[in-house]
Amino acid sequence: MDIAQKLADISFRGGQRFNGFPVRDSLTFSVQVLPANQQFLSSTIDGDDLVLGFASDKSGTATVTVTATDRSKNTS
Repeated sequence: MDIAQKLADISFRGGQRFNGFPVRDSLTFSVQVLPANQQFLSSTIDGDDLVLGFASDKSGTATVTVTATDRSKNTS
């Protein structure tokens, strides 16, 4: 997602169903922001939600990668 203007914090809901079963029962999520030393974006996984926080006085470019891992340790 390219962010071309100043935004409030964003939260993405992950509690939907996937192929007929609840995502939270079968997938574990992790998030990585690169470069790791940037200071304008924070990210966390809170339950089923991806929460991105933007510093009000900073700007820059970062890549956010969300990884889903299933019970068999397969990732996507």
